[in-house]
Amino acid sequence: WYQRRVHGDIEPLHWKSQSENRVFVQAMVDEAKKLGVSAGIYSNWNSWSEIVGKSWDCCSHLPLWYPHYDDRPSFSDFEAFGGWTRPAIKQYKGTSSIGCPVEVDMNWYPSGVEHGKWNATGAPAGSESLRGQGMAWREQFRP
Repeated sequence: WYQRRVHGDIEPLHWKSQSENRVFVQAMVDEAKKLGVSAGIYSNWNSWSEIVGKSWDCCSHLPLWYPHYDDRPSFSDFEAFGGWTRPAIKQYKGTSSIGCPVEVDMNWYPSGVEHGKWNATGAPAGSESLRGQGMAWREQFRP
């Protein structure tokens, strides 16, 4: 079976004021919970700071998936924001070919924890992984 988690993609596009954006993001998280959908956040320090404010921590209880295209599959570059002190997943390389006509973004998360589980800090279990890129939502599937 697959565990499904939907990540709200908080990146610059057509946002309003920080206060209006906070209401929207909170409503998005609340709706996912109401629907019984496991939620996470896809954002980075710059985007989060611009859209809702660096210190706004409403979602810090959710797993954070952050992009930083530095070709390094590690969290060594992570800078705390939004109440997160540790991310769950890093997207470390943009559109990449994996040897077939499909292109994906390259993502990484630490290995060594029981596969398919999330620990108390929000860090995922499992090993290095490939994930596809979504548009407004990012979906994560894991056996």
